[in-house]
Amino acid sequence: MQSSHRVEICGQQYTLRGEADSAYIQGLAAFVEQKVKEVSSLPGEHSFKTAILAAINITDELFQLRRQQKQSKDSIDRRTRDIIEQIEEQFETEAGMSLGGVAQG
Repeated sequence: MQSSHRVEICGQQYTLRGEADSAYIQGLAAFVEQKVKEVSSLPGEHSFKTAILAAINITDELFQLRRQQKQSKDSIDRRTRDIIEQIEEQFETEAGMSLGGVAQG
């Protein structure tokens, strides 16, 4: 169920609606405010340009994390395939050894 949350970002009040709890929403607002302050050239000056720069920085972080996550997933998938192949080879070797010791009549 969606609920409304009032937050303040750079001195401006916003009402955000969502299913997340208030602490999470406040954390988002604090994160955005910090990013805006990081790219703001003058203390207290928060223009549209500053908001866009902050949005680009946040998006860059998101894209980098997505790339890292994909690389990790690809690495895990590769290792998983290698392990499965090793297990299958071991079963084939053991099965061949078992059949090799059986007298054929």
